[in-house]
Amino acid sequence: MLVSGNGGGATGVFALDVTDPAAFAADKVMWEFSGADDRDMGHLTQPPRLMKFRTAAASRGRPAVHGWFAVVPSGFNSANPEGRAALFLLSLDKAPGVPWARGVNYHKVVLPSPADKTVVNALGVPGDFAGTEGAVRFLYAGDTLGNLWRFSFTGNAPWDEGNALSFEGHPLMVAVGAGAGAKRQPITVAPVVGRGADGGAIVLFGTGKFVSPEDFARASHGLQSVYAVHDNGTPVPMGAARAQLEVRSAVASAGEGSVAITGRAFAYGQPHGWRGWYFDLPASSSQGERLVFNPVLSDGQLFFNTLIPSTGAGACDRGGGRSCAVNALTGLSKDGTCVPSDTGIWGPPLLAQLGEVGVGATDMFGRRTETRRMAVIHVGARGGRSAISTSSPVADGKVSRIAGRLNWRQVIDHKGAKP
Repeated sequence: MLVSGNGGGATGVFALDVTDPAAFAADKVMWEFSGADDRDMGHLTQPPRLMKFRTAAASRGRPAVHGWFAVVPSGFNSANPEGRAALFLLSLDKAPGVPWARGVNYHKVVLPSPADKTVVNALGVPGDFAGTEGAVRFLYAGDTLGNLWRFSFTGNAPWDEGNALSFEGHPLMVAVGAGAGAKRQPITVAPVVGRGADGGAIVLFGTGKFVSPEDFARASHGLQSVYAVHDNGTPVPMGAARAQLEVRSAVASAGEGSVAITGRAFAYGQPHGWRGWYFDLPASSSQGERLVFNPVLSDGQLFFNTLIPSTGAGACDRGGGRSCAVNALTGLSKDGTCVPSDTGIWGPPLLAQLGEVGVGATDMFGRRTETRRMAVIHVGARGGRSAISTSSPVADGKVSRIAGRLNWRQVIDHKGAKP
C-alpha cells in the first residue's frame, strides 16, 4: 500500500495498491479521504504513516484482533469552525466504493479548541511507541501551538477523544521559549520515540516552522529548541518544561559554524525529578535556525539537520543549516559537535554504514560492544541546484551499542527446587 497526502493542492490523502507496479491500473486505486468526507481533514504536507493497531484484546480463549491503518493528522487549514485539530486512523482494508463511517472504517480523535482561534493550529505526523507484538500502544504528535500530545491505543476500538486522548485532554508537554514574554514554539515534524532506562518512552523532537510565506520573513526568527521528555505517566505542567528538563548549552564556534553541546550529567527522576533534557539552537533568534526535517534515531543517537533560511530574495536561494548527533538519553555526544552545511539547504539525514562492524570482547554476562562507522548523507539544494554531501557529526564517525546476550538468570539447584 502507498498512502500519500495531496499537499497544498487539495485536502486529504489517497491510497494505492502498488504490490505490482508494472501492472498498475485504475482498479488499484483503493480509496481517498478528504475534507468532503470529514471537514476536520485539512492539507497534509508530510508523509502519513502505516501502522498496526490492536483493535480488540484477547478474551475467553480468543486471540487478540489487529488491523492496519493509515495514521493521518488533520494538517493545515481544515474547515473546523473552532480551529480544532484532529488525528485520523483510516482502515487500509476499506473496500472501494464503501462510504467512510466514523467508528467503523475510520477513527478520529479531536483535540481541544485553542484559546486563540485566529492562530494557525495544525497537528503534525506522530511518532509511535509499540508493544512487544508490534502493535502501537501510544502515539505522540506535536502541533504548531507547541503542544506535544499523547494518544493511547491500549483499549479496544472504536477510538475517539473520549478514550484515546491522554491526560484528560491536556498535552504531555508544551514547548515554550525562555524569558519574559516567551512564545510557544511550533512543532511541525514527527517526534521519534525511544525506550528509557525504566522501559518508558523518551519522546525526542525539535521546534520550528517553514511552511508559509511569513515563515521566511525575518520577523519569524525566534528561539527554537530540541527536546527530550520522559513520559512517566503524568504531563509536564504548563510553563514548567524548562524547569523539569536538564539544560544543555549549544554554542557555535567563531568562523567555522560548528556547535559544541555541553552540559552536566543527570539521572531521570533524580535528584530533582528530571524529565529529560533540552538545548536551544544557537542561531535561531539571530538567523532563524529551526528544525523542520524529520530526525532519525539510531544506535542510541539522535541525528537531525537544522535549517538556516536564506537571507536572499528567494526561499531556495542559498541558505544552509547544521547536521547534529547527540546521545538520545543525555543530549550530549563525545565531542558535542554539529557540522555546518557546505551544500546549502539540507533535507532529513540519511544514515549509511561504512565498512565492517567492529565487535569487542564478550564479558562474563554475554554482552559485547559493537561499533560501526557511520556517515550522514545529505541531499540538499543551493541556488536552485541539487547537491549531495556527507558528514560525520559523531566522534570519529563511529557509533557503538551493546549487543550479544542482553540479560540472563541462573537457576540454582533446579533439579531439587520446589515449585
